[in-house]
Amino acid sequence: MEAKEIVDKCTTLEKFWQPRNKEFQTWYQLIQMVDNLAQRDMESFVGNDPRASYNLMLSMLDQPIPHRIPPEKLKQEHVKPASELSVLFETAWNDVFDQYRQRGRYFLRDLIGFLLATGWYSVFATISQDGTRMISEVWHPATVYPVWGEYLSACAHIQDLNQMQAQSMVDRLGWGNVKVSDKNRLYDYWWREGDNLNPQVYNAIVLGNALVKNATIEPMFKRIPIFVAPVGGLPDTGEMSSGRDTERWKKEIGQSLIATNKNIYNYWNKWWTFSLQLLRDTAQARTYEKTRSSKPIVKPEDWYKRGDHFRMTPEDDVGYIQPPAIPIELRSSQLDMEAMMQRGGPSWAMFGNIQQKITAYVMSQIASSANQIAKSYHDGVIDCMTDIDNFWLAFCGRIKASSPMR
Repeated sequence: MEAKEIVDKCTTLEKFWQPRNKEFQTWYQLIQMVDNLAQRDMESFVGNDPRASYNLMLSMLDQPIPHRIPPEKLKQEHVKPASELSVLFETAWNDVFDQYRQRGRYFLRDLIGFLLATGWYSVFATISQDGTRMISEVWHPATVYPVWGEYLSACAHIQDLNQMQAQSMVDRLGWGNVKVSDKNRLYDYWWREGDNLNPQVYNAIVLGNALVKNATIEPMFKRIPIFVAPVGGLPDTGEMSSGRDTERWKKEIGQSLIATNKNIYNYWNKWWTFSLQLLRDTAQARTYEKTRSSKPIVKPEDWYKRGDHFRMTPEDDVGYIQPPAIPIELRSSQLDMEAMMQRGGPSWAMFGNIQQKITAYVMSQIASSANQIAKSYHDGVIDCMTDIDNFWLAFCGRIKASSPMR
């Protein structure tokens, strides 16, 4: 298989998932609090609700995860080996976390952060060649492009590397005298052939235009070692698409924490921008002058100087153009938007914003609402790490690989 064929397969999948990646950028700009309404000499506003909701859910989900087999699903003679296996997994994951910290990253925060921001998780997992270390790496979901049939049948990982990153990878993996430049694109393509009884997993890698790893059977894998899935979205996969927007499902199959409120957040920012500009126009109203002279009475830069003195004739006059009154509906629309934001996201009471006494029942409902929002993402984290545990368990051979890890 030639380099061009690998690149074509990867770029085809990249184009297929392009609508999803564009939506990633839209969601992430809200979390970043990017000011898209900024104009010169005008007021603009960016609300912090998307970022505050993201931080709250990240804190709720970033908790220690036990790696164990439920004792009720084991025979008596398997309880002790299962306990030892749990210790093995705890040690393996702590080693993964340590490796991440040495690189200035935090595994769980990366995994959960991408999950909340994009509605997808993507993790590469394997075991070292000598079998002494379990390896797990969080990949950015925007760089991973899966194909599913009855299982994950193919997956492309496309990553842009700078010169230092590319050279380090070439040296570490022994790819010979491959030339690297300031900008390098890595095409890592995996696919699976055969049936469920005799699966064959292949891998090929292209760096730039160089085929650094030809199509190779990976006999140690019975499945593609990339764990990728959407979370928190809608179930349709195109069957209900109509009109021109036939690719909308790709944006919605996995959704960010803030996707439900995306339109509300955008309107909220417009509403506050409009309101602040009204306040500014009221405080710094437009002015007029009445004079027979061709010279201005007041220079624009002098209007708001404290204690400034203006000289006029009896026929001259200066003043403000009275703006229309601010509509009273402005406040009611604000309250409606606040209510909608809290229906689609965590209640502001979760942040301690309690302006009156509330009963224990109401507080329990508020906490239940937050748990409801977090549940899909919590399940996603557990499912991902469960699958990786079972994947590693297949290598261990100490108990059946089919034993569920929860």
